[in-house]
Amino acid sequence: MELKNKVIVITGAARGLGAAMAKRLAVHGSKLALVDLDANRIADTATACNSSAAEVRTYGSNVANEADVIQLFELIVADFGRLDGLINNAGITRDALLIK
Repeated sequence: MELKNKVIVITGAARGLGAAMAKRLAVHGSKLALVDLDANRIADTATACNSSAAEVRTYGSNVANEADVIQLFELIVADFGRLDGLINNAGITRDALLIK
C-alpha cells in the first residue's frame, strides 16, 4: 500500500502506540493529522514527525465528545482537502474502573 501523500488521522497520537505509528507514517511521507487532549506531548510527536519532512498538523480534541469529533473532522478536511485513513487509537473509559 502506498502511503506517500495519504492524509491519515491518528487519535491518541501524543504518546505510546499513537506516537509510534505517527513517526512510522511520517517516514513513509504520509500527511498526518495528529489528535490528542495533551497539547504539550502532541507537539513533541509532531516535532519528531517533522524531522522526516512530513506535513503534520496537530489538533486538540476530546474524541469522547461527538460534537467535538464532528468539528474536528470538518477542520481536518478543510486543512488537508480530504481524508484517506483513520487510526482510532485514543482510549476512552466511561468510568475510572476497567474491572468491577
